[in-house]
Amino acid sequence: MKNKIAIIYDFDKTLIPKNMQEYDLQGKLGLKDDFFKQFNNFAKENNMDMVLATQYFLKEVAKQKNIITNKEFLIDCGKNITYFEGVESWFEKINEYGKLIGLEVEHYVLSCGSKEIIEGCSIAKHFKRIFANEYIYDETGQAIWPKVLVNYTTKTQYLFRIRKNLLDDFYDVVEINKRMVADKIPFKNMIYIGDGFSDVPCMQIVFNKGGYAVSVFAPNDNKSMIEAITLYDEKRVSAYMPADYREQSGLDKYIKQALLDISEQIKKD
Repeated sequence: MKNKIAIIYDFDKTLIPKNMQEYDLQGKLGLKDDFFKQFNNFAKENNMDMVLATQYFLKEVAKQKNIITNKEFLIDCGKNITYFEGVESWFEKINEYGKLIGLEVEHYVLSCGSKEIIEGCSIAKHFKRIFANEYIYDETGQAIWPKVLVNYTTKTQYLFRIRKNLLDDFYDVVEINKRMVADKIPFKNMIYIGDGFSDVPCMQIVFNKGGYAVSVFAPNDNKSMIEAITLYDEKRVSAYMPADYREQSGLDKYIKQALLDISEQIKKD
């Protein structure tokens, strides 16, 4: 497993231009364009974790409107998601490049959004695991409570799960905390791609431990570009660039060079 590489992606504004809720979910629940402001206000009023507030708020809105939020409803909300340029062909292209230089590349999503919505999108098949917020459902299939919470700091546990290849059994706190003799995928064999401050803890862990952390921003979006530059200036990431996944883009060249560097280092070790 020495040649195994993990590329880990945030989802919203990293692989897609908007937040996933802004595609079909917003319309199906009849939410106004300022619905994220409503989430923020609800979280602030209750001194509540923002992700938990979002999960609760969405479920309550659906309940008030007699909309059944079962798994199929949420999965269906991912079917019309659109992507940054080049995303849909990115994964197979990177896998092939990895093979050419002797690497086995695995792709993971690590998102503060909805696992069910991501599972409904066309690129879900490319990910070994999708780590994101998920509901538990009652006997009728109705969402009743969040069973997995992924926020900016809890995201970091999944880096250790990838490192140890402990990708399931979230209830088990023993195995994940056992000392390992050897990493399945060491941090230096990880590349983290995210868009902003919710990704900072993960970016810093990967970057500080010898891996690569890339802050991407929407092309022609000055605000997100400034955020990305700030992270780079503060030495929290190894690079920043537009979220353009097409062949020969800056991101494409950077990731391929990172993979080549990792491959060369593996040969030396």
